[in-house]
Amino acid sequence: MKTPPTVRVELVIAAPRPAVWGVLVDFTRYPEWNPFTVGVQTTGRVGDPVLLDVQLGRRRLMMRERMRVNEPLRRIARECRSFPTRATAKHATPATNRFAV
Repeated sequence: MKTPPTVRVELVIAAPRPAVWGVLVDFTRYPEWNPFTVGVQTTGRVGDPVLLDVQLGRRRLMMRERMRVNEPLRRIARECRSFPTRATAKHATPATNRFAV
């Protein structure tokens, strides 16, 4: 079985960690900074669903993800398995102000 391809993007944000964390966990405000996100519904608790309403070009989708990690001021990660490829996307924030997606 082949290993699925991996895409990694890193960004250094020149801001205090608490400020960045506050933006990352303010799910209702995602549309203000994430251009393809129309809305997000989640409690943020590990194991709970994350419902993303996204606009990808002309296509609007409801993506269902699951919150996998939520360690305040350290990292947050959610997982999505897409169909039919069953690819997995993970979004995580490490303990520094270097953020990887």
